[in-house]
Parts: sequence; C-alpha cells; structure tokens
Amino acid sequence: RSLVGSEMCIRADNIPFTVYITTNFIGKEGYIGNSELKVYSEDPLVTIGFHTQSHSKLRYENNMQKEIFLSRKELEKKVGKAILFFAYPYGKLYTIGLRSIFFTQKTDYKNAVGTIDTSLTCFSMFLGIICRVKLFIDLFSENIIQVRYWGMIHEDIA
Repeated sequence: RSLVGSEMCIRADNIPFTVYITTNFIGKEGYIGNSELKVYSEDPLVTIGFHTQSHSKLRYENNMQKEIFLSRKELEKKVGKAILFFAYPYGKLYTIGLRSIFFTQKTDYKNAVGTIDTSLTCFSMFLGIICRVKLFIDLFSENIIQVRYWGMIHEDIA
C-alpha cells in the first residue's frame, strides 16, 4: 500500500516500474488483492515481479526451489504471463545468503534485486546483484526530488 504516493509521481512522468509480489500475502489486509493484481498486470507501465511465496529469510530456507522458483507458477497463472524478475525478501546479504543468490542465478529470471548497499563492483557483478532504486518524493509538489541507487547490473539495460 505504500506504493500510492510514489506511484502517482512516477505515473505522472510515464516511468515504468515493477511491483514485486509475495504470493502468500495476496488478498491479506494491507497487501495487494487479486483485483489490484489484475489491474497492474494489464498496465503497460507495470512489470510484475516475484518476491517469494512466504517472504522468508532465504539464508535459513530449507525449500529454496519452492520459495524462489516453483511458487512463481501460481503468480504466473494469476497474471497470465511469465514472471522474469525477482526481489529478495529483506534484501540484505545477511538474510539472503550466498546460497540463494547462486540458486537464483541458475533460474530463468532476467534479474534479481536486493537492498544491498553496494556499488557496481566485481563482487556485485559476479553475484548478478541489481540494487533497488529509492525515490525521494516531495509530497507537497509530488515531484521526485532525488533518485538514489547503490548499483545496477543487468544484461539488457536499455
């Protein structure tokens, strides 16, 4: 639901954005519902990404294949298209763990994002890390006043 303020600003400038979905949270209070998900999936500015089934700390996850890959099929059925983008829950390396990063690299996701404070280094490029972009918005004027990112790596940067 925190998307509302920033969504208005980025829509005003026709900026495409990704909404990452945790499948177990769909329809729960405070989270996106099926009708909202359908609207987003049909919007040309929106890309739907996957954020695991249960938002677990992947470092401690026993069934990583289900959390990162298999549960995505449920979301793909709901939106009627392939989900090719992934966001790590909590985003920090101490909750992600290298094991889940290496596992994600073996899937068909185009990219995976986290909140790892890093710049574009050999280490981040090796891990295939794309850091989330933080938008700082002036709520009175609804203008984006600052875009901050730590690093980006993507094979298809346009």
